[in-house]
Amino acid sequence: MPTSSIEEIEQLLRAGRLTELTADRVELKSSWRQDYGKDISALANCTDNEPGWLVVGVDDSGTISGKDYGWLQKTEHEIANHINQMLAPVWAATVFTRQYDNGCCIFIFIKNPGEVTDWNGKAYKLSGTSSQPMSPEERISLTLKLPGEDFSKTPDLSPTNSSLVMEFAEKVKEAHPGEFPEDLSALSSTDVLRRLKIFQTATAAILFGRYPVRIAYLDKDDEILSQETKRGAYSVLSDAFIETIQNWTRTQATSLRGNTTATSTEIPYPLKALREVLANAVAHAMYHRSEGDILIELRPKRISVSNSCGKEARAFSKKWFARETHANNKLLMQSLRSAQIADELGSGKSRVFRLMVESGKREPIIEFSEFEFGAKWSITLYNELENLPLLELVSRFRETFTDSEKARIATALVLWRNRSWSEVVSRLDEHFQRVAVEVIQSAESPVFVIGEEIFPRRWVNVALTGQMSRRFTQIEEKQIKTALQRAAFENNRQGYITSELARQLIGLSNTQSETVQLSNLFKKWKDAGEIQMVKRGQWKFLSESEKQTKVIMTILDRFTKQIIEQ
Repeated sequence: MPTSSIEEIEQLLRAGRLTELTADRVELKSSWRQDYGKDISALANCTDNEPGWLVVGVDDSGTISGKDYGWLQKTEHEIANHINQMLAPVWAATVFTRQYDNGCCIFIFIKNPGEVTDWNGKAYKLSGTSSQPMSPEERISLTLKLPGEDFSKTPDLSPTNSSLVMEFAEKVKEAHPGEFPEDLSALSSTDVLRRLKIFQTATAAILFGRYPVRIAYLDKDDEILSQETKRGAYSVLSDAFIETIQNWTRTQATSLRGNTTATSTEIPYPLKALREVLANAVAHAMYHRSEGDILIELRPKRISVSNSCGKEARAFSKKWFARETHANNKLLMQSLRSAQIADELGSGKSRVFRLMVESGKREPIIEFSEFEFGAKWSITLYNELENLPLLELVSRFRETFTDSEKARIATALVLWRNRSWSEVVSRLDEHFQRVAVEVIQSAESPVFVIGEEIFPRRWVNVALTGQMSRRFTQIEEKQIKTALQRAAFENNRQGYITSELARQLIGLSNTQSETVQLSNLFKKWKDAGEIQMVKRGQWKFLSESEKQTKVIMTILDRFTKQIIEQ
């Protein structure tokens, strides 16, 4: 039977019974080579949930090779680097070092992590006494058999903070009455962790134990005012810490002259949006690399929350409206959901976006950066004063679109009106792309799209700028001409456009005053030689070649008249 503890395998080594023939799933190596990682992959890909060992510093006969402490330090560093760079997922292996009178050894404990384990991009399997690459079919078959990787359920025996555990239990009790007795004092923190089925797991260590969250307070010039590190990520999800953020921001707001930050009497950040951003970092950080590297940066006018993640997270980073689920830390996510702290259904980002915009705040931003061995994800919330014109548009969309998804997409299209259509599409999954098309095709759409350009309707510009005059500004005239000109040459229209289509695109009503406004605009362009009237209610934008021809004909006409007159 495979040996499952370091103590057992040490006993076998001391007794002279640690050989590849007598000990199941044990690989012995007198020294380390990068190529030996394929044995780690092969042992990890065994599906019977039994562990394996790769022992470095012991020869095939089970004799310690007599390596010294200098070798131990150097080789441990090499192995750690190779595992971090080439083993995926890296938590399939745990490294132990030991010093004996007759030499030093390195023990690598290997256990299936619930996912196919690769070494340098390839998966291996045990085949007799060697490790062989898996075929694509074998890899797919193994993937279907395994439950999926989850670092948060791996064993972790480190101590936890009892007060944090009990505070979390109160939250679970509020969310699920009956889960715990009314009087929690009858339970120990260990009892709580056992009931939550996270006792001695990485989830308990992340939320209540050794895993750090760094917090930096900075002024408007990015100078650090103070820093602190909290152990146990639940400490930054608690009501007390949320209020600390709000209070600090209020204090900074009152100290800034001429600022646009929320005043001390307001709530700087929507509570649910702030909690969602913090919970997102805690739930999705890659804790096996730099312990999650969660950093909260507070500035007077914004807060940024970042965490380490896999490079594959880039695919989700820009999709503000998406329903994909991508949870590596499934047990951790489940625990957060039990206290109604986090969402597992893929709507967290869209909720943050909605909550910020519906509070009249600037839209949040996501930044994503890749490194050689990983990536980092950051989301930033802003706390400026309410944007009242935007709030009025949000209210209008709620009334216009009975479907809440369409109302949200309409708001997003207004905010993204200066972006290309391709960029907007990249922020939506397939479902929300269809919603966006339906919004744009409706008569109530706040924008219209021509090719890659997005044009806001006039009533949107009026609402956002607070324009009082009904007359078109010079900037509006230029924007309208560009939009109508593009529309006139779309879909084989060959430059033709009706007054009715122009009215619909611009977003004008059928009132007498706005009808006259549009008519005057067309006449102005006609006098400038930009368009010609085909018949009542129909116009034709001239192409560049047609404009040149018209200029030449005008010159010829004048020249002919001069000759006749002479």
